[in-house]
Amino acid sequence: MVGPFPFSFIADQLAKTEYKKNWKKLRRTSKEEDGRLMDILSRKELRKALIICLILIIAQELSGFCAITFYLQPIFDSAGTGLSSDISALIVGFAMLVSSFVSPFLVDRLGRKLLVIVSCFGMSLALFILGAFFYVQDSTDYSTDPILWIPIFSLIFFIFSFNFGMCTIPWTLCAELFPE
Repeated sequence: MVGPFPFSFIADQLAKTEYKKNWKKLRRTSKEEDGRLMDILSRKELRKALIICLILIIAQELSGFCAITFYLQPIFDSAGTGLSSDISALIVGFAMLVSSFVSPFLVDRLGRKLLVIVSCFGMSLALFILGAFFYVQDSTDYSTDPILWIPIFSLIFFIFSFNFGMCTIPWTLCAELFPE
């Protein structure tokens, strides 16, 4: 007699045996369902999913988000806006924080495809506006004093556009298309 009850030893042994059977069964089914690289290469639908995910992740990396966020202060310094570059970078950082809280709710409501398209278009437009500002400032004789707000506006617009689509959707799709 091991426990306080006469048959507790038998009950413990039965529980251990049942646990071992269930554990072996779970491991066997999980090994059957584990994804392998050969499955991705041999099945057409998984190859298509891989190509979609790779294109979206490459587009995300080539969007320039890391370069923009790394060089925020020099961008604002060269723009010559009325605000200091530190304050401007903080404003853009706050926009980044706010947009990262809003974007998960938009993904389910508007759909992934629409958000990726709108995100890419918005990022392109924001960078075009920023590039046009610097072209006018550096290569023409026009004064940029009335439009000194454009760099901070275009970078906030870029951050919002990036966070609403290209930031989250590639990794969400990878998790959905390759569950194992």
